[in-house]
Amino acid sequence: MKRFVSPPIDQFEKLRQPLSKGERLVFDFFNDHLLVEWEIYVKPHLKGLRPNFVLLHPRAGLAGFEVRTGVLKQCTMRLL
Repeated sequence: MKRFVSPPIDQFEKLRQPLSKGERLVFDFFNDHLLVEWEIYVKPHLKGLRPNFVLLHPRAGLAGFEVRTGVLKQCTMRLL
């Protein structure tokens, strides 16, 4: 089974705003490490929003990601 990616990887260079190095790094991580059932949408239109990535799984749900490139001095995460 092949993963669904929209737009297809070979069309990335034709995006209105090309992927930055950081965005491409995150895409490659998702594509290499997620189970094939996860669909990856790159820069989709989502009710007026335009996240860098939306991941969709038929049973697990939906996740949206915005990538910010810069120097990381501190990173904290909280589970809600």
